[in-house]
Amino acid sequence: VGDPQRESTYMGPVTTRAACERYAACCDALRLQGAHILFGGAVMTDGAFADGLFCAPTIAQAPLDHPLWTRELFAPIPLLAPVTTAMSSAYAEGRGSCAACAIWAYRRECSW
Repeated sequence: VGDPQRESTYMGPVTTRAACERYAACCDALRLQGAHILFGGAVMTDGAFADGLFCAPTIAQAPLDHPLWTRELFAPIPLLAPVTTAMSSAYAEGRGSCAACAIWAYRRECSW
């Protein structure tokens, strides 16, 4: 996270104050509604980040009934949930469309 003009930067600031506030609200909703933030989860305000709208890349494990699963967040917050193949099929059929990604791993590969 840093200056988007530097080639070594993978992620710069969000584009508007509203986007930064939306990110913070999503992180709060995750904490308050049963999710566990595994990484990140805060607006970055220290040091070089004090003058920008920097949001820490965030990874959260959320129950499948968490409302943020069905919202486009426009924020650096992927949600994770361990599921079986049967669960993922049933969940996808009843939820409509949303952006999604899947990571397949054995339990021994995941500490969460």
